[in-house]
Amino acid sequence: MPDFGYPETANGTDPRRAGFFANTVCHNTVIVDEKKQLESRGRLRGYDAGNFFQFIDADNTEVYPDCSLYRRSVLMANVSPRQVFVIEIFRVNGGKQHDYIVHGTQAKVESTLSLSSPREGTLAGKDVQYGYFYDDARLGSAAYSSVN
Repeated sequence: MPDFGYPETANGTDPRRAGFFANTVCHNTVIVDEKKQLESRGRLRGYDAGNFFQFIDADNTEVYPDCSLYRRSVLMANVSPRQVFVIEIFRVNGGKQHDYIVHGTQAKVESTLSLSSPREGTLAGKDVQYGYFYDDARLGSAAYSSVN
């Protein structure tokens, strides 16, 4: 599950920097009410870097002030040198819409929740090009290297 929050570019004039890389959508996480998370430090509730199992449990309700619960627990099991199982429990209470974002390649995903089909293209739409400011005409029409 690659995390795109660590960009291929740190160029401040690359529109992908502000439009994608610095946004919550580029991370494997839950977005609440289609809004970017606020910056805040979370709390580590549990951590174990064992040889066969690795585990982490953390929360932070300050990233979404409308949420009374925003907590993530992840267990990773090294089944073999070439196979890993990941179990993730993401608990969110608050807001109206929760979008669980997971980036990756082909993999089997199981859930007890009703999930939409995987999307092709960008979250802005199948035909919206990566890096295009679809929701801001001023930025969309600016020269590529002039956007900060």
